[in-house]
Amino acid sequence: MRKLVIIAVIFTTISSYAQNWGNFGKQQASITPNVIVDNSELQCLYQHTVYDTILAEHKDFYEILEIGKYYSKYGNYGSYQLDSALNELGDTPITNDDFKILANKYDPSWECIIKNIQTESLKVYGKIFTDRYVYEEEIENIKWDLHKEHQIICGYECYKATTTFRGREWIAWYSDIPLSNGPWKFGNLPGLILKVEDSKQEHVFTAIMIKRDQTDFGYKKFQYFKTTRQKYNESLIEYMNESHKFFTGDLQPRNVDGSPLKIQKRKRFFNSIELE
Repeated sequence: MRKLVIIAVIFTTISSYAQNWGNFGKQQASITPNVIVDNSELQCLYQHTVYDTILAEHKDFYEILEIGKYYSKYGNYGSYQLDSALNELGDTPITNDDFKILANKYDPSWECIIKNIQTESLKVYGKIFTDRYVYEEEIENIKWDLHKEHQIICGYECYKATTTFRGREWIAWYSDIPLSNGPWKFGNLPGLILKVEDSKQEHVFTAIMIKRDQTDFGYKKFQYFKTTRQKYNESLIEYMNESHKFFTGDLQPRNVDGSPLKIQKRKRFFNSIELE
């Protein structure tokens, strides 16, 4: 009898949720606007291959560098695709159902790095669990050793450079595109960096497409908590390694009877790019 009651409660809850979502799904979507900082003159798409040494797994992420006259942005390619799709709609209203379909298609992530070319500073917009953070730092004047080796990447002749940065040894390949920029926080070479990898190949960034297009770019107008690079990285590492600790209080999942649901301890796929 008790099992039948529990099943009835679950069925009622699911039915209520489905009905509520059905009404919500037909409503016009409220989309968080972008804070536009510049207009890009060149975009470079990278495949970022990460190796998690604890899980012994590789994963590929697609990220895009947008370079304007005063700023550049490095972020998730799915977010770029979603923004492009929404821009094509113009002022045409979109429902929550339609927005959900687009979000599921592109799987956006709004974390990004905005470099201010004029002030030689950058801001990192990140997320840990449900909270969003921003921190600012000077663009590091990375000291590179230049080498004679060369190879072709994305149709461009690229030359080798090596350095040690934030606890890792890096090998970069820069092109003759006269832009001192690259994926993530890399830069300070005579040309655009089209490939960079650490000596252990735990992080490998490889350019797979370059195009010149006029596109506005910026960051999402969320509420951000200001922090520092050190504090942000410490919290991010803790969350990715022990995310179960963050499910407390009102965020604690519960059973049908209201009792706390035990959260399984597991490590999320992650390998911090900065080791110091």
